[in-house]
Amino acid sequence: MLKIGMIGVGGISPSHRKPYQQLLREGLAEIVASCELKADRRANETCRHYTDLDTFFANEAGNLDAVDICLPSYYHAPVAIRAMEAGLHVLVEKPMALNYADALEMCAAAKRTGKTLMVAQCLRFAPELDVVREMIASGEFGALKAADVRRDFGCLSTESWAWSQYGEKAGGALFDVHIHDIDWMQSVFGIPKSLSSGGKQVFPHSDLDIVSSQYYYENGAFAHVSGEWTTNHNNYACVQQMVRFEHGFFLHTDFAGVKVFRKVREDGVVTDITPEEPKDMYYREIRYFVDCVAAGVPVTRCLPESTAESIRIAEAERASARANGQSVAL
Repeated sequence: MLKIGMIGVGGISPSHRKPYQQLLREGLAEIVASCELKADRRANETCRHYTDLDTFFANEAGNLDAVDICLPSYYHAPVAIRAMEAGLHVLVEKPMALNYADALEMCAAAKRTGKTLMVAQCLRFAPELDVVREMIASGEFGALKAADVRRDFGCLSTESWAWSQYGEKAGGALFDVHIHDIDWMQSVFGIPKSLSSGGKQVFPHSDLDIVSSQYYYENGAFAHVSGEWTTNHNNYACVQQMVRFEHGFFLHTDFAGVKVFRKVREDGVVTDITPEEPKDMYYREIRYFVDCVAAGVPVTRCLPESTAESIRIAEAERASARANGQSVAL
């Protein structure tokens, strides 16, 4: 059973802690230590708990197999590197880093230390992406023509997400929300040859809080990808993935609590492919990391060099938006 330390016990951490409860029941992994500035927060009731990183690493580096980092985004790169240099494997929340240079430093640290580094880009383990990958591999609907992907989270105004509205900590919606779709698009369709973006900073000291981009691919296909977190009183926050092929399309939406998960053939035949049992992408993601670490094999489904490319694309979108939509080659 792998011994895990969790660094950061707020925000996204419940989505990680729940899978570890299942992994504990399966005899695969257990959170045995946690580190969080707020003393009243800990990963579980029985784990050893710390309120500063120095003490955590001094006491736990030799007692753990890996750490799961759920800190605010601006901590991801330095803490991940420190953990690998302390001899620990690392699962770190998205975004990988707030700039491409730091992402490359993380990749270099993984190679230098020989430790596993995986970024928790959870959509790589989502059932909708499994379907798109299978459709591309089988060619059942022919070649890709276009895609339309959007992620509208409404306005993040709760206290627990307050830090997200400050660019130096989160990078705006570009790095905290839109990065999901940047990553799944490039992991499935590859790096676009060029892109053009529009964007707007809405919150003080933030980055792009609304972003809308066009991706262009070598084979002539293109995609529209957008994300934002600025709309007050939005009861219709949604996620949508529409992927158009030569002979039909795939549609996955979650709009105001109404979910659609279908393939539609060009002759109008509709196939509802909603999974009979919900697939927890967080469990699948963390189980994959744990299995790879236990087996001593690379995380080929989510290599750090691959997730670093998502940061490079995000920087290109920012550059394009600041240049009023000027095309940027990748």
